[in-house]
Amino acid sequence: MKRLTVLWTLVLFTLLEANGQMVKGLVKDAETKDPLPFATINFAGTSIGTVSNNDGYFELNIPASCVGKDVQISYMGYSSAAMPVRRDSDSPETILLKPATLTLAELVFRPLSPEDYIRRVVKNMGKSLPKEPFSSMSYYREKFLENGGYLAFTEGVFKSYYTSYQDTIPNQYQLVLYETAENPQEVQFMKSTFDKKDDRRKRRAQKKGEEIEAGDESGIGIIEGTFSGPDEILSMDLSKKLEPFLDSTQFKKFKYRFDDPVIYQGRELLVISFQSKGTVDHLKTKGRIYIDLQSDAFASIDYTGKFVIPFAVEPVLLAFGLTVSNPNITKTLRYQYLNGAWYPEYFHIDVDLELTKIHFFEKNEKSLFEIEQVLKVSDIRENSEEQIPAAKRLDPKKNPEDQVFNDDNARWADFNRLADEAYTRM
Repeated sequence: MKRLTVLWTLVLFTLLEANGQMVKGLVKDAETKDPLPFATINFAGTSIGTVSNNDGYFELNIPASCVGKDVQISYMGYSSAAMPVRRDSDSPETILLKPATLTLAELVFRPLSPEDYIRRVVKNMGKSLPKEPFSSMSYYREKFLENGGYLAFTEGVFKSYYTSYQDTIPNQYQLVLYETAENPQEVQFMKSTFDKKDDRRKRRAQKKGEEIEAGDESGIGIIEGTFSGPDEILSMDLSKKLEPFLDSTQFKKFKYRFDDPVIYQGRELLVISFQSKGTVDHLKTKGRIYIDLQSDAFASIDYTGKFVIPFAVEPVLLAFGLTVSNPNITKTLRYQYLNGAWYPEYFHIDVDLELTKIHFFEKNEKSLFEIEQVLKVSDIRENSEEQIPAAKRLDPKKNPEDQVFNDDNARWADFNRLADEAYTRM
């Protein structure tokens, strides 16, 4: 048996060397055959991995340190599956995950209220989260769409330094790689208005003999300036910022109840559903909190919030003939359990809203804007003291493209990029 194992490892290594060292897969529900978006894919026993896209598809590079390891596929509420690494192929392997649920009676259930469990976990964060600083490499992707067409497509790789939970110093990020798609679609919303305004600006500059400065000819700043950029998703880590529904001083603003427990990565999770009673920080929110009872830790949080436009802002919008419909934000925070502590795994943000420009004597203009951001934390290095030099730390107020410091000559081929559903990379 040992001889066969050694022989298989040698054959596998040879195949990987010859075929680009990549695993491709398609994750689906075993019963409905529906794709499972944002499933977690990791090499067994490591933090190295990726997530599936909205179609359940993933591509995973195989570093030398992971040759011979199985690939583990996990999804909230499903039994995990292991996939042996096989030679690269144009046809991805289909992985079927079976739904797996529990009842409260199956858990070692303590007679506490949902609020008591949340308090308990928050109090325990100093023990469940890493006690020492650590570093990682993180993949970032942002899509910005108008009516389904791409206005922007951005990818980046961050070298990250996470300070310990007890430390008030913010986490540090260095942008190692950054890429934006060329020739995106122009913003169509209010395009004629912005074009006329820009023409007038150019004519005035020409009459005065002044240099024509570049302006915002598309109006993309209406949405992009508010929601775009990596700052929000980088700051989602619970070790530095608690969401209002986790803050005991704000519990009275929410309703909580127990939901059916689930399994995730082989761990039994208590599920607490919540919903805001009214508006909290301009949001009406509802979602689920997943708690690992073995370690009293937050394993995951999913929630959706509907923006409520502040009363003082509505007259300003109306003065410009603008209305905002169905402004929603969805967030997912996933954590992974490694060597006795919970580390960030991936964060996901979706923002969508519909803007309407009211015209009195012609047809109104209307556009649906969507922004999606994903941050996948990988290659975690525990007990790291390697801080990011101050001069190389990302400043969210500045253009990311001007803050790339690729000290180690990293290549995109070295990282797991999230396979996109529609956009073709350069």
